[in-house]
Amino acid sequence: MGIYLGNTKITGTGVQIDSALSSTSNHAVTNAAITNALTEVGYSEWQKPDDWIDIRSGAKGNSVYFLVAHSEPVLSEGTYTISKYPKFACYARVQEGNTYDIFVDGVKVATSASETVTTIDWAQLYTAGTIAGGYPVTTPDNFITHIVRMTPTNSTDTLNAAKTSSITGQVNQGLLWAHFETSTPMWLTFAFGAENSKRFPLLQAITAKDNKITYTVAAQSNQSGLYNFVSYCTSLVQIPVLEAESTTYKSGGYLAFTRVPAKKIIIKNNNGQEDFAMFNQAYAQTIDIENGLALASTTQTQTDAHNMTNLKALPSLNESNSTTFQAYGLTSLGPTVLDDSKNSSRTLLRFYGTSSSPVRGLKGLTVSNSAPFTGASPQINVSYTGLGRGALVNLFNSLPTVTGGQVCNVTGATGASDLTAEDIAVVTQKGWTLTR
Repeated sequence: MGIYLGNTKITGTGVQIDSALSSTSNHAVTNAAITNALTEVGYSEWQKPDDWIDIRSGAKGNSVYFLVAHSEPVLSEGTYTISKYPKFACYARVQEGNTYDIFVDGVKVATSASETVTTIDWAQLYTAGTIAGGYPVTTPDNFITHIVRMTPTNSTDTLNAAKTSSITGQVNQGLLWAHFETSTPMWLTFAFGAENSKRFPLLQAITAKDNKITYTVAAQSNQSGLYNFVSYCTSLVQIPVLEAESTTYKSGGYLAFTRVPAKKIIIKNNNGQEDFAMFNQAYAQTIDIENGLALASTTQTQTDAHNMTNLKALPSLNESNSTTFQAYGLTSLGPTVLDDSKNSSRTLLRFYGTSSSPVRGLKGLTVSNSAPFTGASPQINVSYTGLGRGALVNLFNSLPTVTGGQVCNVTGATGASDLTAEDIAVVTQKGWTLTR
C-alpha cells in the first residue's frame, strides 16, 4: 500500500482530480515527513522529574536498571508493612544454566537462575535491614523509590533478556523507569506489556544506551520481536529506537502498542513478516517504521490501526500479502492518499470515521481491479472521510468487477452527496452495492 502525504495527485485511466488535490505533487511518506509532523506538534523528548535519581548516571554495562516505587513503609513491632506496590517481579536471561544477580540500591539481594522470576518484597527487605531509606519522590506521588539492577553473575556472560512478571494478588507494580545499558540483542516479548494481570500504569520512560535497543527475532511467534512489548503502559511517553537484529524473521502475532501514549515510535530494520500489526488506541502522533511494515502470507494477515486520535501520519506499509486493512478513529490524520492498486489479495479494506468523529484526513483511495474483496460486508468502507466527489470516482473506477454482492460504504464522505447517477452507475455496473 502506497501512502502519500499532503496534496497528492493520483493518476491513471479515467481518473478525476479532486479539487482538494494538487495536479503536480506525488510524494511518498518519508522519514523527513515524520520529523516534520513531530515538529508541528511541538514534540520534545521526555525529561526526568527533578526529584528522580538518574539511573543512567554511571550505569554499568551488560545491565538493565529499574526505578521502582512503593508507598512509605510503616513500622509496627519491628516489622515493616507497605500498602501500595509492595512487590516487584522481574527476571533475566543469560547463558543456559547460569545465573543473574539482583541489586537494590547497590546491595545484592538475590542470585537467580536464568529465566526464573525474582520477586522483590520491599517490606521483607526493610524488616531484615537489607535496605533502608530509598529515594523519596513527589512525582507521580509521595513514594519511596529504589534502583533495581539486573546483571549476569558471571561478567563474561551476556544479558539477552530483561523482563517483568505478574504477581499473584497484586495487579499493578510501581515501575517508573527502565534503562537498558546493553549492546546485545534483547528478548523483549512481554517485557512490560500486559500479560495476565501484569500492569505498569506509572511507567513513564524506557531509555537505552545510545537511545537504541536491538531486539531479538526468532521463529516462535510468542518469543520474538515486539510481541506485547509495552501494551497497556498507559503513562509511557518515551521509547528508544527499536532495531531488529535480523531482516529475515517472524516477529510474532503483534506489533502491539495498545494504549501507549508515546508520541514517537521508531522501528528499524523491520523487513520481517507480521501476522498482525496492532496499534489500537495507541496515542502516538507519529509512527516511523523504517522500510515499512511487511505482513506475512499466512491465514491471518491484517493491519489494524484503531482510535489513534493523535496520529498525524501513517507509517509506510509494505503489505503486498495482506488480505485485510482496517483503520478507524484517526481523527487527527493529515491529508493522506492510499494507493492500494498493487494488492490483488485484498479481501477487506476499511478506513473510516463516524458522524461524530470523522476522519477527514483521508483524501484519496484506489484499489486493485483484480482483488477479490470476499471479506465480511462492507468489503470497502470509507464512510465519514474526506473523500470528495472526484476522489470517490477515482475509487469507483479502480474497483474490480465482482459477483458476490460486495458493498462499498461511502456514507458521510465529503463528496457522497455530490455523486451523480453516472458516478453511481460505475459502481453498480461492476456488481457492487453502494451505501451512501
